[in-house]
Amino acid sequence: MHAITLRKFIAQEKLIFFTLNKCSDKSEDGAHIENRTITRLRALVWVPKAAVPRITGACERANSQCKDASTSGGASLVMVKEAKVKAGTTYPTFSPTNSFTEGFQAIVDGYGIPDYKEINPTIFATAMFPFLFGVMFGDLVHGTLMTIFAGLLIFYEDKFLAMEERNEIFEYLFSVATLSSPWVSAPPTWA
Repeated sequence: MHAITLRKFIAQEKLIFFTLNKCSDKSEDGAHIENRTITRLRALVWVPKAAVPRITGACERANSQCKDASTSGGASLVMVKEAKVKAGTTYPTFSPTNSFTEGFQAIVDGYGIPDYKEINPTIFATAMFPFLFGVMFGDLVHGTLMTIFAGLLIFYEDKFLAMEERNEIFEYLFSVATLSSPWVSAPPTWA
């Protein structure tokens, strides 16, 4: 049990350092700040517009809970502001998913991620995949065995979700097999 806790702690620390290493401590205008008492880190990230209020709220909560906020003269320690995008910048693609569509999105991403403002083919894959799969595997016994296997995955879904380590092949099997589970589990939420 101690090894699992230690492994989880080390993974969290590595993730924190990985994220902090992507930040910059240079000021925006390039001016050098003399006698800094607080190191400020700056990160440029892409965020969906729908998530900006949540991120701003989280930053405000972090500022109010931070013990060092009083030593910085009331200035915000965490700040969110929209940066101007340079001309010719390639925008990243964001494809919102839920527990129902994430298996199909993984299959589509395996073939290639659509460019910014392109139609996401996951919608078509979600509608067509079960029918094409049924045409390819029309055998009654094979279909029955796969239905039983999918039923077991859905029945034990909570246990599989609680597993610490799952490989990518299991994730594909689990996400595709539990496609019929939205009416068994909570309804999907869109960000």
